[in-house]
Amino acid sequence: MEKRIIDNEGGIKTVGHYDDLKDEMIVERVQDVESVLKSNKALYNETTGYTPSKDMRHVASIPAVVVEDLIKRKIWDDKKKMKQWLNDPDNRFFRTSHGAV
Repeated sequence: MEKRIIDNEGGIKTVGHYDDLKDEMIVERVQDVESVLKSNKALYNETTGYTPSKDMRHVASIPAVVVEDLIKRKIWDDKKKMKQWLNDPDNRFFRTSHGAV
């Protein structure tokens, strides 16, 4: 399978994989999310997430490639599904504050 970087912009690589046997092209979007997850962990452990006025709370930081996936899966624009996704323990690494959304 031949692999080629199609684009590399804003920390997101678009990689094309061509499969000769199937005569098919697969496009993959890749992002190094380690810095986002490290920052999320620090915020989660060191802050409440609330602004000084307590009228807003920072609850998550989600890398662009994950947002793209959420859009494809029709979660991003659905308030109820997005809350469920954010409150799912499997997605805790994207959270920046304690408590349920």
